[in-house]
Amino acid sequence: MQVSLQGSDPRDAVFEIPQTIAGLGAKTGRSASLILAFSIFKVCLTLLTTAILARYVAPTEHGLFALVIPVVLIASGLSEFGLSQAVVQRPKISHALVSTLLWVNLSLGLLLGLGVAALGGMAARFYDQPDLPVLFRMLAPYVVLVVLNTQLTAILRRQFRLGLIEAIGLAATVFASGAAVWAALLGWGAAALVVQLLLQPLASFLALAFVVGWRPSPPWHMSLSLARGALSFGGYLAAERLLGEVMRNLQLIIIGRHFSEVAAALFHRSQAIAQMPQRRLGAPLLGAVLPALSRLQDNGGAFEGMFFRIVSRSNFVLMPFGCLLIVLPDVVVLSLLGPLWADTIPLVQLLGTLPIFAMTLTCLATALIACGRARELFYFRVVSVVLLGLSLAISLRFGLYAMVASYLFTLVFLSGGILLSVVSRYTPLGFGGLLSFVSLEAVHALFPCVLGLCARYFVELRLFEEALLGLIAIGGALLLRIGFSPSLRGDIARVIKPARAVP
Repeated sequence: MQVSLQGSDPRDAVFEIPQTIAGLGAKTGRSASLILAFSIFKVCLTLLTTAILARYVAPTEHGLFALVIPVVLIASGLSEFGLSQAVVQRPKISHALVSTLLWVNLSLGLLLGLGVAALGGMAARFYDQPDLPVLFRMLAPYVVLVVLNTQLTAILRRQFRLGLIEAIGLAATVFASGAAVWAALLGWGAAALVVQLLLQPLASFLALAFVVGWRPSPPWHMSLSLARGALSFGGYLAAERLLGEVMRNLQLIIIGRHFSEVAAALFHRSQAIAQMPQRRLGAPLLGAVLPALSRLQDNGGAFEGMFFRIVSRSNFVLMPFGCLLIVLPDVVVLSLLGPLWADTIPLVQLLGTLPIFAMTLTCLATALIACGRARELFYFRVVSVVLLGLSLAISLRFGLYAMVASYLFTLVFLSGGILLSVVSRYTPLGFGGLLSFVSLEAVHALFPCVLGLCARYFVELRLFEEALLGLIAIGGALLLRIGFSPSLRGDIARVIKPARAVP
């Protein structure tokens, strides 16, 4: 017999939320400090691994891998079905419900993983690349591993055990990166990239299953009627996630089809560099944002205060990476990837826009999820994908760089403006306050970029000296922002103090 009320089954205690709203800000701040400390280690490790793989795996091999990635990411996003967010967002949840959601997710993951494996032949004909079916079959298990990880991670996130999540993620990244480097040194080519992608979620799952302290009921005890509300909420999130993955990977599909696998490799590697700060720093920080905002969805003033503070501080961490890519793209590419990847320099500079605006856009979407507005987020994503598709279709004839620039303009300004309007209507955040806040954040981002570019290109120096001058300009702009913001100085002091205690 299934139970539906939290507290009627002793196993429901795993999903209780002990912290009160009064202590939520302090809890979120401490969690953010731990996340930041672990994420910095992961960024450094990822950069080192990227530099090694770029030198031992040829661009053509990277290109074949890049042609498979869009399908794998779209399938994994769809298989998750938004149900892990339902575990975090709901005020009350039971063991029976979480067990049902896990088995639903796993079933979807298995079906979609088989679908990925079966698509290899069609992809080979689409791209005219006969080697693709093997890569599709090798990467199909990734879809299932992502599902298992997201559900177990959601339980820890609901419990605010965010430091443990990051520690496991760091250990899994070390393991997967070491194995990928070893495979690359042995001359495995694209298979080394497959090793890295598969081993990271596999190692994470094994560790999470050990530490979570929860085991699901058998699949024959599922109760779909109990999960109806969560499935409805998750269904809209799954559709939104699917559209989001299509939006993020549509360029790569078009480039692989209309240009070449080398062009796809150049774009994929440039995009990976530009998205690395958001994936390695921003995404874990959002792990603290969603449960905190979910608890405050009925408290307008507290919701607004926490949202603005989180976005501002997250941007302060991520924006310097974007400035670095915009001001010093040649230095980043040549030092990180090597001279074989010199053609990525203009792409890296264009895509440097992503770390500057990505966190603001992602937090706006997270605010809708925290308020249970999955349907409205889905409708927004439909409009956004249509706009992006039109921009890509119009700009494709003008070449690769024009297409990327058009995509970024549509993403940040057109879609971003619509998202502001949607968030202001369906969350406690007002449009006027949001617009003022976002505009101020944009000024904070543009100032170091303009200062750095002026320092580089109006002074004739050698490359090393130009790079040093650009770094000084970016750092100086950030120090000015700290100097004029007492609250920012206080937050930095509070982050540094506990971060020193992290082993």
